[in-house]
Amino acid sequence: DRDLVKKMEEDRFHLVVVGEFNHGKSSFVNALLGETVLPVGVTPTTAAIHHLKYSDTPESTVVFADGRRESIPFTDARKFAVGGGSSPDHVDYLEVGYPAPLLKERILLVDTPGVNDLSLQRADITYSYIPRADAVLFLLDAGQILKESERQFLQDKLLKASRDKIVFVITKWDILNDDEKKEALAYARWAGKSLPTEAQWE
Repeated sequence: DRDLVKKMEEDRFHLVVVGEFNHGKSSFVNALLGETVLPVGVTPTTAAIHHLKYSDTPESTVVFADGRRESIPFTDARKFAVGGGSSPDHVDYLEVGYPAPLLKERILLVDTPGVNDLSLQRADITYSYIPRADAVLFLLDAGQILKESERQFLQDKLLKASRDKIVFVITKWDILNDDEKKEALAYARWAGKSLPTEAQWE
């Protein structure tokens, strides 16, 4: 109830990016923002939920589970990546303000830890956050679309709570040639039809 009241007061559209690690979530968010705002890597990087909202200048605030807020230098936000030196324990989320045109449209863009993260704590954070979303962008890797683990997550965690607000996004599209793109998209559509919902594809 507290989350809902806060969301209504903020009057923002919550757009949540979800997917397995190394599927390019942070790279995708950076592309939407038009800047490299979040750290990226070949291993899991996002250790805590990141709320990205509009601000005239770059800024970062740590929001703790007890409601306490602590402003930190914008450059220190990268410490909340896995292995960055700051533990996400007791941290509810990291609030990042940035002057991106997309965020100026009252969109709150949320980057989440990978749903198959080896840390069950970080995965649980992602699971619990999904019901708060107005829309969920579920990222799939062009090289291996809709693996069994992803199908399981969709059926067990996502479709039950958010079936009407999921948009699937295929990442790393540029690594495929034209024939591979046709094959990948055909498979994605076929696999999507096998799920117990009507899927949207981008």
